[in-house]
Amino acid sequence: MKEHIKPSIFGPGSASLTLILLLFIGSKENPQEKYSDTYEILFFISFLLFSVAVIWIWHKYLKEFVEFKIEEKLTEPDKKKRDELK
Repeated sequence: MKEHIKPSIFGPGSASLTLILLLFIGSKENPQEKYSDTYEILFFISFLLFSVAVIWIWHKYLKEFVEFKIEEKLTEPDKKKRDELK
């Protein structure tokens, strides 16, 4: 039987931290310097795509974590029975 490994939070956490840093850097830009409209549109689209990617990463992590917890709860009675038999 395949053993379920607890998923790592490193990927979703680092992606979320990167997104927060991008938001912080984007908000600190000088509003008096007017960038071209193309730059602003590309920045906005890339920010939206990265936001969708972060949400997808968290969704994948939470799905794996729930599967891990369910499998852990299902095998818990078997482990107790094995410990009692020893």
